[in-house]
Amino acid sequence: TCVRFSPDGRTLATCGQDQTVRLWDVASWQERACLRGHEMTVCSVDWSPDGRWLVSGGRDHRVLVWEAASGTLAHRLEGHTDVVRCVAWSPDGKRLASGGSDREVRLWESGSWQSLGTLVGQPKGVLAMAFSPNSRRLAVGGYFSYVLLFHLEARVEASRIAASRSDSAGHVWSLAFSPDGQSLVAGLGQGNIDLFELGSETEEPAILRTVAEHAGTLRAVIYLDGGRKLLAASEEDQVIKLHDLDHLRGRREVSLPDACLLVLDGCHLALTANSRGACDLERGAVQRTADGQVRQPSVAAQSS
Repeated sequence: TCVRFSPDGRTLATCGQDQTVRLWDVASWQERACLRGHEMTVCSVDWSPDGRWLVSGGRDHRVLVWEAASGTLAHRLEGHTDVVRCVAWSPDGKRLASGGSDREVRLWESGSWQSLGTLVGQPKGVLAMAFSPNSRRLAVGGYFSYVLLFHLEARVEASRIAASRSDSAGHVWSLAFSPDGQSLVAGLGQGNIDLFELGSETEEPAILRTVAEHAGTLRAVIYLDGGRKLLAASEEDQVIKLHDLDHLRGRREVSLPDACLLVLDGCHLALTANSRGACDLERGAVQRTADGQVRQPSVAAQSS
């Protein structure tokens, strides 16, 4: 249900319904380690910026911290009372956050693994979180039609940004800050991509543009090319779309053979949850799948 590259790009972490976190060597695509500690589906995984640690969250309400080199379970972070749907490490490495169906976002201090408190304001379950590049703000989305933006030093809600849809189609499933921290993108429940202009931390955010391009839930959005492009993938329409944010021109689509649940953290790789294929977006070719099969996607370049 989730995939993440290590900061150095040499290892891929995956997690899912088999209740494990698995580490794969990118050069050979061979499994390097299988981390066992969850008792139900593992929903999310993320790396510390230095690549030393992994954090995972699952349906068993657990937040587990792993030592990446040895694959050993290092710490268990207690507090959630329902499914932990998302975990994220701050870019400065000082904090990690976890959120889920108990409507709570919990903050933890790296190293000591002590609780830093709980962010309040989520009326329903949390589905997505993203730290700003300077680690001072946290964006939170979920089964509600807006994005909550928190200032982490004060641990208070700074802004509540309304999505372009106010019904269930406005539920926020994925979030990403631009590299400069000046904009935020939200992937919604029925294919809309909302772009928000944030400005400075004292300015009120505003919706900049809504792009209606997909036919299903946007499970992943990510900025590429220094924030000039946006990659988006949905579960139902099985298409990854690459958008030019300057003019929304030159959109490139890669149709995948199975429902796509998550896009990786790179400009040239994507992964599908069912076929488990690594896809080169420049050529539209599946390089390798973890089960040894090759599935060829179709590619189409479009212009708006």
